[in-house]
Amino acid sequence: MKGLLIVLAAVLAAQAREMPADSLDLASFLQRAWQTAESPVAARHVLAAALDARRQAAARRAPVLGFDLATGWVSRTQELDIPGRSISFGDGRTVDAALAASWTLYAGGALRAGEVAAAAQAVVRDQELMADSLRLAGELRVAWLEAMVAQAAWEATALSLGRLQRHHEELGRRRAAGLGGEEAELLAESRLLTVRQEEERRRGAMTVARLELGSLCGSPGRAVVPRGDLGPSWLDPGLPPIRPAALGALDARLSVAGAVEAERAAALRPRLEAGAAWHLARPGVDPITNEWMDYGSAQLRLRWTLWDHGLGRLRRSEAAWERRALEQRLAEAERRQVARLAAVLELRRSEELALDQAARRVQVEERRLELVESRWREGMATEREWLDAADDARQARLEEILGAARLRLAENQLRLAKGR
Repeated sequence: MKGLLIVLAAVLAAQAREMPADSLDLASFLQRAWQTAESPVAARHVLAAALDARRQAAARRAPVLGFDLATGWVSRTQELDIPGRSISFGDGRTVDAALAASWTLYAGGALRAGEVAAAAQAVVRDQELMADSLRLAGELRVAWLEAMVAQAAWEATALSLGRLQRHHEELGRRRAAGLGGEEAELLAESRLLTVRQEEERRRGAMTVARLELGSLCGSPGRAVVPRGDLGPSWLDPGLPPIRPAALGALDARLSVAGAVEAERAAALRPRLEAGAAWHLARPGVDPITNEWMDYGSAQLRLRWTLWDHGLGRLRRSEAAWERRALEQRLAEAERRQVARLAAVLELRRSEELALDQAARRVQVEERRLELVESRWREGMATEREWLDAADDARQARLEEILGAARLRLAENQLRLAKGR
């Protein structure tokens, strides 16, 4: 059984490698990955539940109409003995069908406060959905960026590998013509093997990153090739910053806490309820005749808790403390948001300057390699000098790629800090 599973896994892996890879730009990747993500769907379900709870709170303020049907039997009934006869009040069997309406006329503001709390809770869920969506978009951009960096790093290494291979072949021809020694050829071969190892590792990292993109798009085992480059900025200067959804959720939570405090304060006040019903019953209001009859009823009920050992006031105090705690958390979150935005702006500025320097260094190292190669061909530079110059050019190109990636990451953080 174990051997069969191993063979099956190998076949599936081979099929996954043979499947053509999709090529997606960032916008297409985000759209496809968003459609397959499960967390936003779950958050939308939570929001739908919160909206239903808000409608429930509004429905509690409206009258309620219901139907009651009851039947019963008692073994003895009241009897009245008079001269010459005995009167029995019914036969012990009762049936009552009633269409009843009830309405809370006054609850001290508790119903209104409950409705406000439910509406604010729906806003909390909506803001949390926006925050989750924003966080997911940031994570997806980072995954796409990692795949782009892995691809660019492999391309840079492959370019350097091709250059070293051509150089090694030229050394072989020179040695065959008696113009070079074995030591120079072995040194170039050693450097060539080193770069081949690096190229293979970067190829593996690129493949893994592409498979991760495929998994995020809902196709595990299928690679997605990122299309584009690291040059374009991820920022849209035309979009103004908005209040982050995480702060919006705290705002709504504070509204919920205030409404809960008001609801518990209202519980200390009297409550007035009205009710009316239309009955069809046997024996109804005349147990002597013991026949079916219809009749109406109405009532008013006043309820007021006069003493509960301070329970109501303690519950109100508990809600007030929770509201004050949320006020402090919101103030702290706002301070952190301001500090985060300032830090991310500075980080982006420094990464932008560093990328400019890295691009300049690539130009310098490529030019230096050309000059060293020219001197080497004229016999005025050693083999090690040429190899060192080639390594410096490759390293400069890799650092430029990483610098562009760091700049895009800083822009991603800036977008999140601006609520985008």
